[in-house]
Amino acid sequence: MLNTPTTFDFFHHIDGQLYCEGVSVEEIAKKQGTPVYVYSHAALGKQYDALEQAFAHVPHQICFAVKANSNA
Repeated sequence: MLNTPTTFDFFHHIDGQLYCEGVSVEEIAKKQGTPVYVYSHAALGKQYDALEQAFAHVPHQICFAVKANSNA
């Protein structure tokens, strides 16, 4: 079984504020406006690596879509 970090391993509360990879989500929202979708590059990378390893023995293609999360 793979020991794969979850998305929540990259989001933390510090002094009551939510951070993603050390960046304040509140500051992101102030700069970008809301609603805003915040993704962890590290979390996506770890999940990709886990899938790549799991399917290494078979031909495969890994895809990711964010169509449902459009900010437009």
